[in-house]
Amino acid sequence: MELLFIGNIPLPYGGVATHSFNLISALRKQGHTVTLIDTKPRYAKIDLPGVSVHEISVKGRQLIVAVIRFSLKYPLELFTLLKLPLRDLMKLISICDKVNEIVKSDKSINVIHSQHALERSLGAIYAAQQRHKKILVTIHGAEVTQLSIYKRHKACVQKVLQRATSLLAVSEFTKSNALSKITDPIKIWVVPNGVTTD
Repeated sequence: MELLFIGNIPLPYGGVATHSFNLISALRKQGHTVTLIDTKPRYAKIDLPGVSVHEISVKGRQLIVAVIRFSLKYPLELFTLLKLPLRDLMKLISICDKVNEIVKSDKSINVIHSQHALERSLGAIYAAQQRHKKILVTIHGAEVTQLSIYKRHKACVQKVLQRATSLLAVSEFTKSNALSKITDPIKIWVVPNGVTTD
């Protein structure tokens, strides 16, 4: 399997970053090809042997080009997304552009896997739909269980929950909260965080 993974890895260490690192490492050990879009570019990183790592640009000329491309492809969507905080909207557009670029150049990618039902996943969904790729989104919890985060990202979270090819939740609690946020019933698989090394 060839996988495009969207998330962040250590440094710094954190729950989702460590989970992502372990998951990518386990997939590589099983012989899968993994390409990573690191959503939190930084200077120091843990090395991931055999993984092609890409970063997104949320400023400068590259971002301007990405915004123009997005507004031409998705003018009505862009209008509905203007409710998002500007930083989140720019991240969404940057990720959409980067996913399009990678999948266009590497047609062997089978699946796109994104962490969190937030702007990074919605940007990936737009690109995945355009490139006819399946997208799996892991809901880690805060985006559907913490009211302040959900209110800030409501439009984005609802679109991710309705448009992803498949959804994973890290607990039954997260799953039930996600299901309460949308009107159309969807299938969400529960897979607790962890990696089996057997």
